[in-house]
Amino acid sequence: CGGDDVSITACFMNKIGSGNWDSFPNLNEHRERFAMASIGKYVTVVGGFKASAEVEVYTEGQWRDGPHLQDLQGLIHHEAVGLGESNVIVIGGFHDHAPSDKTFILDLEKNEAIEGPQLNKQRFS
Repeated sequence: CGGDDVSITACFMNKIGSGNWDSFPNLNEHRERFAMASIGKYVTVVGGFKASAEVEVYTEGQWRDGPHLQDLQGLIHHEAVGLGESNVIVIGGFHDHAPSDKTFILDLEKNEAIEGPQLNKQRFS
């Protein structure tokens, strides 16, 4: 998902081995500089500029708002990594114009988010 459009964030899907990019449902909200992770039956988009929802989750053929955690609003230059069947760990980044040493664990099955262990130092990508 991505692009330069100012009103939508278009998404595409590549089926490995096909060499083709097929359309995929667009995100509900346009955002830039977000992180994306795929885990189990979920695709998750976290943070970024311009979106009011901190997290969007694709499952069962549509995007929905994910867990709410204010510290993820406007988070940029971070990483998102799948863990297990339904968890995503969000690592570091920039929040409120400063690097972060925070991590967050998103439970996509329960639609909950908690703060994870603190990093040894502030990190961003």
